[in-house]
Amino acid sequence: MTDPLLITFLAERDASCPRCHYSLRDLTTDRCPECGLELQLAVKSAKPLLGAWIAALLGTAIPGGFNITFCTFLLVSLLVDPRSFYWDQSMLATIIPGVVAALTLPALLIWRTAFLRCSIRRRWLIGSLSTGAQVAPLLWLFIFE
Repeated sequence: MTDPLLITFLAERDASCPRCHYSLRDLTTDRCPECGLELQLAVKSAKPLLGAWIAALLGTAIPGGFNITFCTFLLVSLLVDPRSFYWDQSMLATIIPGVVAALTLPALLIWRTAFLRCSIRRRWLIGSLSTGAQVAPLLWLFIFE
């Protein structure tokens, strides 16, 4: 059964489908004509879902914290006694993600609003990539070294 309040609401506003972002202006049914999502008029929080952003932040911060700490340790040991510093190629597996984390974390914090305006699929993709950029080199280090 079509909700008359929903139809009236959409007749006066440029709302879009939450799933496919199709324009719902002048809609005559309670389903999106593009993707078929059943629509309902409701009062909800104005804050967007933060799950993907928190996952991206934690997935970058936790392994990134390890990498940044390790990079700091390497830098201090190099500055204290450069002659006894031992370079191993596996150190690259923590240095590169440490640099990536040092750049990604501030970007996630600064551009949080832009991140939350992305589609949910894109948010989870960005979160997975930022986490993967931290975890993959560590897995490589522990598995193959």
